Amino acid sequence: MKKLLLALVAAIWFMASPAYADSVSVTTQTAFTTPNGVNAVPKPDYYDFKGPSQNIIFSVAGKTCTLQSSGTVTASDGCNYVLTVSPTGSLSGTGNCTKDIASACK
Repeated sequence: MKKLLLALVAAIWFMASPAYADSVSVTTQTAFTTPNGVNAVPKPDYYDFKGPSQNIIFSVAGKTCTLQSSGTVTASDGCNYVLTVSPTGSLSGTGNCTKDIASACK
């Protein structure tokens, strides 16, 4: 009976804890000089994880990005970001928790 009660408490605690899914998608654009007329379709690198209790910090294109996670703000759908690295190395992007991606990546 004690094991059943312990299992029930553990299940309720697990279900009650937030399970937000955060994601970061990074697409790198490439400019081909030769051959001419190359139509390259970039494929994003996609990272999906349970929202950590701290910020999401990563490096890309020589910059370090510090983005909010669902563990640091209230976001019912998690914190999701889409970043694009241009051929010149500049970053642009969107996100539902950290709004100004360019300022968050220095």
